[in-house]
Amino acid sequence: MAETTLGVFRPSTGQFFLTNGSNVNNSSPPASLIAFNGQAGDKPVAGDWDSNGNDSVGVYRDSAACAFLLTNNNFSINIITTGFCGGAAPVSPVTGDWNGNGFDTIGLYSGSQAVFSLSNRLTGAPEFQISFGQAGDLPVAGDWNGGNTAPNSGINSPANGSSSGGQMQVFTTTCSDPDGWRNISTIDFKIAKSDGNGNGVPLVLWVQFDEGANLIRFYDPDLQAWLEGAPGSNLVLSSRFADLYLSGTGVQGSVPTGSSVQVTWSVVFKEAAVRNNYKQYLKITDDAGLSTGFDKVGFWSVTR
Repeated sequence: MAETTLGVFRPSTGQFFLTNGSNVNNSSPPASLIAFNGQAGDKPVAGDWDSNGNDSVGVYRDSAACAFLLTNNNFSINIITTGFCGGAAPVSPVTGDWNGNGFDTIGLYSGSQAVFSLSNRLTGAPEFQISFGQAGDLPVAGDWNGGNTAPNSGINSPANGSSSGGQMQVFTTTCSDPDGWRNISTIDFKIAKSDGNGNGVPLVLWVQFDEGANLIRFYDPDLQAWLEGAPGSNLVLSSRFADLYLSGTGVQGSVPTGSSVQVTWSVVFKEAAVRNNYKQYLKITDDAGLSTGFDKVGFWSVTR
C-alpha cells in the first residue's frame, strides 16, 4: 500500500502545500508541490477521483451554490459539482470510497444535525444520508477495518467491430483490483444479444478465467455446461457458436503485487453465430465475492 504523506491548505492564499517527504519523527520535509489556487473561505478536500492510484486536491465552497471544485492534476480545476448541499449549516466536506469501487467521491456532514449526505458520483446532488454522531461533532472518514475493495470495471479491445465466421479473432480483456490482481477470483466475458445483463439469446460466447484454479472455462449454451482447460494448452473448447483456442488464450498479470491483469481470448465464430449488433459484457468478481456485475463494454457483429 502506498504511503500517505502530509499537506496543508493555506486559506489566506488559497494554496495547497504538499510534501512527498517520509513521515519521520522530528523531520521538517520541504513542500514538494504548491498546488491549486482557491479562495478565502474554501474548505480543503483530497481523494483519488479517477482511481489512478494518486490522490488529488480540491475545495468545497459554500458561497458558490454548494460547490466542490476538484482537480485530477493538482493544478487546474476539471471537476465542478454545484448544488451539493447537505443538511443545516455549518457543514464540513468529507471524501471517501463509499461503495468500494476504487473511486473516491464526495459528501458533507451537518454538525448541527449529525447527518452525513454522501454520493457515489462526482456530479449531481447527494444520493443518500446517514445519521451518525451528535450535534457539535466533526467528521472523519477512513477504512477502519482494512476491508476488501471491490474490483474495477474492465475494458475489452477491440471494443467494437466485426469478424467473419471461421476467422480467428483475438479479444483482450484488461481489468484491475485495488487490492491486487491476485485478489480477482473470476473474469467473465460474454457476447450476446442485449437484455441489459448479458443474458440475451443467442449467447454466442461466454468464457471465464478462474484465477485461483488457473483455468479457462467455456460455456456451451446448448448443453448448459462448462468446459475447461489450462491457458496456453492445446485444447479447443467448442460449442455450436464458437471455438476457443486455448493455445492462443493467455493471462498476463502485472507484478505479483500489481493491480492489473490482461486476458487474451482466441475465438473462432461459427455459422450459427452470424448476426449483427451483439453486445460485449464483462464481470469481474473478487475473492470476497464483490462483483462489478455484467457491464456492457462494447459491440460486435459476426459476418459470413
